[in-house]
Amino acid sequence: MNPEPSKALPITLRDAKGNSHTFVPDTQGMFNLTEMHCRLGLPNSKRPAQWRTSISRDLAACANLHSLVGSETLGSEVATIAYAMWVSNDFYKMVVSVFIAVRSDALLSAQVYERLAVAHQELFADNCYKLRAYSRIDNKNSMTWTVACDMYGIERPLLAKQYIYETHGFWRIVCGEVAETGKGRATGFYVRNRGNNGPELDLAPGARDWLLHNVGAINFATKPNKRSRK
Repeated sequence: MNPEPSKALPITLRDAKGNSHTFVPDTQGMFNLTEMHCRLGLPNSKRPAQWRTSISRDLAACANLHSLVGSETLGSEVATIAYAMWVSNDFYKMVVSVFIAVRSDALLSAQVYERLAVAHQELFADNCYKLRAYSRIDNKNSMTWTVACDMYGIERPLLAKQYIYETHGFWRIVCGEVAETGKGRATGFYVRNRGNNGPELDLAPGARDWLLHNVGAINFATKPNKRSRK
């Protein structure tokens, strides 16, 4: 499940003195782990030959890891990242931080999900709450404005509603209450009567898709310091 060799990107690590070293794959997309060990000045205990864990054995079994004559070890992009995580605590923590950032962002996690090998998609989805939220775009049920904002990460729902009203015209304000417009209905924004709560904005799948793809712009535009300048 490795990327095409030509798509394997260089990997940069830092040695104990903080110096950066960039490692480039060969034409087959393989990295020289022995060279990595030497250039980083790692102890013998961190030589590729000493990497005897369940993950290294699994990678070797899947042809991601090769030992060559002359004691050199080559690794695919996947194996090299795994080896780098084994020899560098900073790289390990960086990879974990990236995973946390990806799974916390609904749109980004959805994009990553589409690029993962099928074998990894289910486990990734199990770990991504907002990916499950993104998948709800495709269902037929409506979602209230409050729930959608919470689900997709709108930081200031009241300001966001005012901002979208001012800049996109998906709804209008009549006697202090929200009323949908033709443009809003075409996008998927509707107004429903919630009994004692009165009219409330609902989002069909199209509106949720629009909201999710505009979260960043909406949150930026509704920062308190941004609004106060108007």
